[in-house]
Amino acid sequence: MSILYLQSRFHYPLSYPTPYPPRPIFTRRREVTSAEVEAGGAVAGDLVPEGSFYKNSYAMFTDPTSYQALFYFLVIKPSITIVFSLVLLIFVLPALVLVIPAPAALRAVRRLGIWQANVAIEGLYLAVR
Repeated sequence: MSILYLQSRFHYPLSYPTPYPPRPIFTRRREVTSAEVEAGGAVAGDLVPEGSFYKNSYAMFTDPTSYQALFYFLVIKPSITIVFSLVLLIFVLPALVLVIPAPAALRAVRRLGIWQANVAIEGLYLAVR
């Protein structure tokens, strides 16, 4: 979850505390098998993480909450990037050239960055809980 690290590192302070340790986006849990109970690795009735890639992939494909991160990366992040790029080119670049409004423009860019980082934290971490 490097995007969570980058957002919390370069856009501090955030509205939400950063997750530590970051949770995986999707992990399937299953009941222990009788062989695991007999080996002494777990107690009957416990849930353990699924180790099979194929079972995890199928469970993720059929789980509707696993698409939230995909929705963030395909819909929300590109639209934010396009809009911010246009705003930077139209407003901030001339403000930097004119020098006098440059501090205000840089403060506005910092606020936009913090807002974008909060959207990323919401889309990647809070929705997955």
